[in-house]
Amino acid sequence: MSQFIESIRIHNGVTENLTLHQKRVNKTLRQKAGEGLNLNRVLQKLQIPKNGLFKWRLEYTKDKIKQNQLIPYTSKTVKRIKLVEAPDLKYALKYSDRNSFEKLLTQSNADDIIITQKGFITDASYSNLFFWDGQQWVTPSTPLLNGTQREIILKKKLAIEKQIHLNNLSNYTHFKRVNAMMKWEDSNMEKIDIIIC
Repeated sequence: MSQFIESIRIHNGVTENLTLHQKRVNKTLRQKAGEGLNLNRVLQKLQIPKNGLFKWRLEYTKDKIKQNQLIPYTSKTVKRIKLVEAPDLKYALKYSDRNSFEKLLTQSNADDIIITQKGFITDASYSNLFFWDGQQWVTPSTPLLNGTQREIILKKKLAIEKQIHLNNLSNYTHFKRVNAMMKWEDSNMEKIDIIIC
């Protein structure tokens, strides 16, 4: 049976973007003919510290909760990111099985990977991508997963969607990796030249 995951940011006792995470859980369960899962009710079973940054990791199936835990969060330093072509990789639903990503990452000998499909940029291994062209931020219109932070950024019009081919990466000077734990304002602006082919 398929298992799914939600990673939700809790900072200084405040659970962030719960409405968007609930929307994604609802969408997943509708596609899998599952039961309703109320994140607010599940959250009440946790003791939430008033200070610090935590990842609320919730693993679930269409029938039940498999794991419900808080994990202290620290971001990883990334010095090398490798472009990896993975044309058959699919991740429209947030599955807990990430073996395909882990295998690609291990084979890359890099700190992270940027996945391409037919040469078009999708996502990094665990984040959506945003590229700076000197005038505006651009996010690939072909993500593997439309993350909650990506949705917020587009709604706020901080970036636009556009197809980005690896042959056009030289049009951009910097990029950011963003996910539920690495918010837009917290994400480092990296130089494009740390990406290797």
